[in-house]
Amino acid sequence: MERFFGFDLGDAESAVAVLAAERGAKPEILTVRDAKSMITAYARLLNQELLIGENACYHPDAVERKIRFKSRFLTDAESHRDVKCFAAGVLGELYLSGDLVQNEDCCFYVGCPAGWDKAAREQYRYIFEKVGYPPVKIISESRAALVSACQSKHLQVGYDILSHPVLVVDIGSSTTDFAYIAKGKEVELRTAGEVRLGGGIMDQIVLDEAVSASRHEKEIRAVFAKSEPWRSYCEFAARRLKEKYYADEEYWRSHECSQILSISYDRTYKLKLVMNAQISEKVLERKSRFLENRSFKEVFVESLCETRRHIKDEMPELIFMTGGVSKLEATHDWCREVYPDAVIITEAAPEFSVARGLAYCGRIDEETRQFMQELENLKDSSVVERIVAENINDLYRKAVDSLTGPILENAVLPVIEEWREGRIERLCDIDAVLEKEITAYLHTEEARELLLKPVAAWLKPVAYELEEHTVPICVKHGVPYRALSLTSYL
Repeated sequence: MERFFGFDLGDAESAVAVLAAERGAKPEILTVRDAKSMITAYARLLNQELLIGENACYHPDAVERKIRFKSRFLTDAESHRDVKCFAAGVLGELYLSGDLVQNEDCCFYVGCPAGWDKAAREQYRYIFEKVGYPPVKIISESRAALVSACQSKHLQVGYDILSHPVLVVDIGSSTTDFAYIAKGKEVELRTAGEVRLGGGIMDQIVLDEAVSASRHEKEIRAVFAKSEPWRSYCEFAARRLKEKYYADEEYWRSHECSQILSISYDRTYKLKLVMNAQISEKVLERKSRFLENRSFKEVFVESLCETRRHIKDEMPELIFMTGGVSKLEATHDWCREVYPDAVIITEAAPEFSVARGLAYCGRIDEETRQFMQELENLKDSSVVERIVAENINDLYRKAVDSLTGPILENAVLPVIEEWREGRIERLCDIDAVLEKEITAYLHTEEARELLLKPVAAWLKPVAYELEEHTVPICVKHGVPYRALSLTSYL
């Protein structure tokens, strides 16, 4: 493979990263429709032209407009069509811009929530295959975030992520995923299923507050019930206003953060969106019907507490947060409530962590495949047999020296004594009894202990000679050479 693409198709926003196969290369976030973080939305115009991204949210000629469809993938078959349309639009844009070339040697790694089972992932993969993508593999977004963290030099200052227990918290637009990593092993913490919590809930609350405050509440809600494009348009506007407010909360404490929308359906209605400290409190800390009469904070903290109950080993020393919502300081405070001793950290651009991690996953899988193939080639060659053959006589000699005396004492002499006492009638019968008794003795713990020292002594020069062939493979693929070291094992 020459290049690896990471496609983080989120419920609210999406990003595509590309990574060259060369070791040391870094993922590049591609610009699609003039945006590195594109709105997960598509629209069809009267002439059937397909638009994606922010333009799809605003275009006046849209007869169909869809946003936030990935969150319904497991429950609404119609969302499969929406995913297909959006994925087709992204693929077309990548070919149009030249970021993707027909028939090049590449593959796509696409993210999904950790709670999706094997059947859902295969169904999701099949959609991309039918659209015409190069080979696609589906990877959990929490795993991708972890890989991004492991590859980030920024995060490895003072911490070796693979040597410490780490909790990855990926706050997406519709779900929040958790993954616990200890001693380099990842365990997805599904907390009784995927946690239905993300930035999209905040957008809904902001929009709902604006509609509730409008004197045309009844009429606007009726429009939203009849027109998905208008509801999507207003929800997108609410998202942008929310992002604007949280980007500089200090400034907006003394200024009005608002926007007036014109909704033209059977007639025109004005809707004023507002973000202020009171709305922010409702978004984060007050109970909401969108969260089954619980607050955003409640659901988040309860999920964190559940992860703590599921962790069987050491508590995490580091919490790695990713996703756009992780920029909110409040989410860091909530993590400290549950894990007071953990260090909390995010990447510089957490909204791109998953896309970068997905691209890294592609290259890591390819490097692993090549590494394993070279090991298989070594095993299939005559190298190991030649090294063993050149040293096998030394093993025989050392084993015989160690076992001859004990075999005579524990097997041979007792059998001779049985013959002398007449329990073995004929001398010619001794051979069969000796074979049985020697075999039984060689399977005892005593014999095993006696063999350990000569076998270990014999293996050392064999291991040193074998490492002349394994160390270059490890160096070539960036694997610690001790991973294949027999001497370290001994």
